Amino acid sequence: MLTAELLRKRGGSDVASAPKSMLQLPTMTTGAGAQQQYMLTLLHQTRQDEIGGSLFQVLSELNSELQQCAGAGEKLSYAAFEVLRSRVSRRLRRWLTTKIFLMLRDESGACDIHALYDFFYSVGCMVKTRLTLQSYETNQSVGDKGSGGGVGSLHASEPKRGWLRERDVERWILDLYPSITNRSEYAHKDPEFLAVYTAAATRCFFFFLDPQRVDRVSIDTLVASPITDALLEVTLTAEEDALSEAEAREMCNNWFSPDCVRRVFEHYSELDTHDKGLVAKDNLRLFQGLTLDPPRALTATFLDRLFEEVPTHRRDGVAYLDFKGFLDLTLAFEFIQNPRSLRFLWRCVDVSKQGYLDKPTVAYFYRDIADGLRQEQLEAPDLSDVVDEIFDMAKPENKDRVTLTDLERSKTAHTVLSMLIDVNAFWLYENRENLIQYDNDGDEDE
Repeated sequence: MLTAELLRKRGGSDVASAPKSMLQLPTMTTGAGAQQQYMLTLLHQTRQDEIGGSLFQVLSELNSELQQCAGAGEKLSYAAFEVLRSRVSRRLRRWLTTKIFLMLRDESGACDIHALYDFFYSVGCMVKTRLTLQSYETNQSVGDKGSGGGVGSLHASEPKRGWLRERDVERWILDLYPSITNRSEYAHKDPEFLAVYTAAATRCFFFFLDPQRVDRVSIDTLVASPITDALLEVTLTAEEDALSEAEAREMCNNWFSPDCVRRVFEHYSELDTHDKGLVAKDNLRLFQGLTLDPPRALTATFLDRLFEEVPTHRRDGVAYLDFKGFLDLTLAFEFIQNPRSLRFLWRCVDVSKQGYLDKPTVAYFYRDIADGLRQEQLEAPDLSDVVDEIFDMAKPENKDRVTLTDLERSKTAHTVLSMLIDVNAFWLYENRENLIQYDNDGDEDE
């Protein structure tokens, strides 16, 4: 539970919301997402014989012509853009469309030459990534899990359809592993870390990009995903001679860094007190993930629901969570504001599978929250006050029920869900105003 000493350590953290992870998945703005989709369109329109190394030759030509057409400035008017189109080779001209200019222009109506070059450089990187991923695609069997095939011969194969299965992504990760762990002493000392890293890296892709759990992700989705960017960033960084302190710290906070995966596995091993390679439900009461400040205090009710929703293993009549399930739990909490994480936790709190929270459901989960507060000699608010607060936060369309859509629209989903399953998250929210004042008083003392 929270203590005065912990509060002193927290400093100026954001106490008005649920605990935030130190890890971050890169996200795209709406504009960036539109650019990514247009990049994919360009890729599909590009002939295979143009892809290879010729695209990067085009980039070199573009860079040279941009400098001449922009003159002393760094922006192109549309007139200058048209001059650029007239100067470049035919193969480059077909890429320099009016649509691209309009997409990249700024408030002044001009296009920054760096933005234009970066756009095509990104296309080049996506081309390279796409070709790489296509090399891992395998022909699928009609009867394979997730193929969508019905009853038929397991030996009948289907043509490639532009998506990868978990085993395909694992092969990709395995090939990247030597580069990723180039600077990791831990990975070099422990040969078993290869399997651990491959599982953690692959699971990140399928947790976020395979929400229907059909064991496949389209190559287009992988190419456009910022998760792929995060993985490749670790790969490229590991090949650099030296990193600054800030760069090293940033890499440690990347899910795909060997150090991060090591910490996840060490926590899993700590909770595996029976030395079975599995974690018992009771031990998950000590689950912290990678966010140690503030500590978590998951309720027994939530853990019961978790074990009803995720695949488990039974040994001697006891249910255990394997490493894959532990990774899902960790990803859900470390990236709790991600829509996929919210849906994972929603499955656990939507007890009756009715698609909404009502007063009985809130009461069901709040019972453990109230007990946990009282065990620490802390005041537990009345249930009616908690229900009113949650409904006020969610602003539901139906006054008697709160849906996940309501929570997402009000941007309170991660806060509400955390309040129902984590005693400390509830306490933090309930005391947010006092803690903000505590932080402000500390700032004044300094």
